[in-house]
Amino acid sequence: MSSVSRTEWAQVSDDPDLEEDLGYEMIDLEIIQANNKAEQYMFLPQDEEMLTEEAFIVAEPDSVVDINSQI
Repeated sequence: MSSVSRTEWAQVSDDPDLEEDLGYEMIDLEIIQANNKAEQYMFLPQDEEMLTEEAFIVAEPDSVVDINSQI
């Protein structure tokens, strides 16, 4: 990862576009709740061709937020 100067950082928008400004690629994810009582979830890409070792997110239950409820 390259370092960013203070000048470059100051020019970044307060609300950057995820794809254009930050380089993220938005994909559709399927949320699957694990069959246990630990409130564990798996987030998998809906496109099966994207299922790779890097396609998995491991998160604590407190880290999962329904974004629609935050609007």
